[in-house]
Amino acid sequence: MDQEVPPPPAVSADQLDGWIVEAIWVRLPVYRDKMVLKYWYIMGLGELAICSRLKLRVRDFRAARANAEKSLSDALDKFDDAATIAANNLHAGNIPSVLTLPMAGSAASKMLEALID
Repeated sequence: MDQEVPPPPAVSADQLDGWIVEAIWVRLPVYRDKMVLKYWYIMGLGELAICSRLKLRVRDFRAARANAEKSLSDALDKFDDAATIAANNLHAGNIPSVLTLPMAGSAASKMLEALID
């Protein structure tokens, strides 16, 4: 009795999770909050080092960190099923939705064209 063994996944669950968090992090609206998360979780800097880099007071750092974590958490709550994750995973070869592409003739598309040339 030969049982078919499923092929190994193309990407690990941890890698997919990382891609999702990174994609959401990129879309966070407040630059300072993004940098707080990056310095805290990726670079492993302490509060004082982050405050020095971003010119924040400690209480402002704590508020920014709490705000950024809440924004990230709220966005991650939308990724609760496999279909939603697959539809939003650009690393798996999915095409971005029309809403994420710059409109033809817009300033963003002109900047992209300038970068390509």
